[in-house]
Amino acid sequence: MAVSLGVSILQRTIQQRFRFLSAPEITAPLMGITVVLLFTAFLRGGFGLHAFGGSNVGSSRYLMMLLGVLCFFAMTAQPIPAHRRNLYVGLFFLSSVTAVVGDFFSIISPSLYLIYLVFPALSVSGTSDLSFGATRLIGFTTLAVSFMNFMLARSGIRGLLLEGKRGRGIIFIGLSLLMFLGGFRSVLIHVALLLGLMFWLERLYRTRLVVPLILGGVLVVTLTIVFLPQLPFTFQRSLAFLPVNVSPEARIDAAGSSEWRVQMWKSVLPEVPNYLLLGKGLSFSEADFEANTSRELSARNPDQWLWAVIAGDYHNGPLSALLTFGIWGFIALVWFHIAGWRVMVLAWRNGNPEIRLLNSFLLAKFLVHLISFWFVTGSMYSDMLIFSSILGFSVALNGGVCRVPFSAAAPSEPAPTAPGPLRLRPRPALAVAREQAGTSRVG
Repeated sequence: MAVSLGVSILQRTIQQRFRFLSAPEITAPLMGITVVLLFTAFLRGGFGLHAFGGSNVGSSRYLMMLLGVLCFFAMTAQPIPAHRRNLYVGLFFLSSVTAVVGDFFSIISPSLYLIYLVFPALSVSGTSDLSFGATRLIGFTTLAVSFMNFMLARSGIRGLLLEGKRGRGIIFIGLSLLMFLGGFRSVLIHVALLLGLMFWLERLYRTRLVVPLILGGVLVVTLTIVFLPQLPFTFQRSLAFLPVNVSPEARIDAAGSSEWRVQMWKSVLPEVPNYLLLGKGLSFSEADFEANTSRELSARNPDQWLWAVIAGDYHNGPLSALLTFGIWGFIALVWFHIAGWRVMVLAWRNGNPEIRLLNSFLLAKFLVHLISFWFVTGSMYSDMLIFSSILGFSVALNGGVCRVPFSAAAPSEPAPTAPGPLRLRPRPALAVAREQAGTSRVG
């Protein structure tokens, strides 16, 4: 992203006609977030990257947020050409499928560990083996969701079910099953919300598809409830938040994951007033880190959430904004989200009808991430890249912010006229006089 933005800035200095796409609705709140970030960082000990010999720990997350901001400007350097839309859609949504490489860390030869300098290990099971259905595999879940996003962006629900191409629907169902290998409840909720919003945005409730989908949904739910105890562990864990019959192991594992988060929120919520004017930031000194992780403190606080608090990973969007950047960061974030929602709605309403389906999907994707950030789980520094990339892709796809309908925004070209007979127009008298004067001088 930084390299792409640097190339665009260099191109801007060389070519005077080169212009970034204008999107002041998004640029202003991003600048506000950047100012709050820099202000908080300098007042809370500066950057001082520990990896480069600095005295602070966790400063790299400031850079992660700044990269999220720069991502928007890098993606809006120029519009996406119409003949390359499909290519860019594939690159945008399928770029994360390489995460599946990280799931093979436990079975790959140590001589190939250099691969994981580029593809980090992602398994959260803590086991040394790879077992489908028992090991929680983040990479396979990421791969499945990436392909599902790509298919919905290209075809929508209508294209998957109503255009007579059964292969698409079968592939999509297979990907939805592969999604359960991670055992994440949040991913299941994310996909369910995305499909629901796409169903509404595509106006499918007005079609003959409603009754078959309701009947199919009832059948799937019934079969899932009946056979759920026999399904693999990761499948049961993904559904453990529902009032269904799952194994005690899956229920306890899912409940424990939720319990420590609730305990952490109750513990840090009274600290919010102390950081309203100046957030605690994302970095801390080595001395503070050692003091907070001392044996005595760990003995008094053996809970799992202690390490999340130290790292600033609150698994809650509003808390991550208030505790980290204070009320100013919270205001800037709300401004950014409202402005982003407005830009996405304008693209859906006023954009090119040829890409209305793609704009519908981007709007649904943005709204799902908003719901997840504010009400499920979120992190201001890590989710900044997600929101900025979706908004940047939408602005580049539509050639800017769609403030007026596409028909009114598109310049009308004059209709071509048939060539008429060739006529010689009389020469002006003044030109004739000048030629005669020039001839007389030569003579």
